[in-house]
Amino acid sequence: MIELFALGMMALVLWGVVAALCSLLGFALKLTLGLIGGVLGLIGGAIGLLVALAVLPLVVLATLPLWLPLALLVGLVWLLARSGHATATPTR
Repeated sequence: MIELFALGMMALVLWGVVAALCSLLGFALKLTLGLIGGVLGLIGGAIGLLVALAVLPLVVLATLPLWLPLALLVGLVWLLARSGHATATPTR
């Protein structure tokens, strides 16, 4: 009877060791793949930023007919608003 108990305890200890090793393996894989994913995400973000900076002048030139009249109108309103004010003279 004691031998059966010892065999059962050895089986439980073995099961615990296997579970702990699997847990450590899962932790190592998760850590490794997380770091690889983070590095690849940074590289992808840097490439995306470079592409966006390269495309930005083309987008500005393509949308020039849309925002140029608005910019000229805003400039005209600003000039008219500024011309209505008298310049301040310094007093002593």
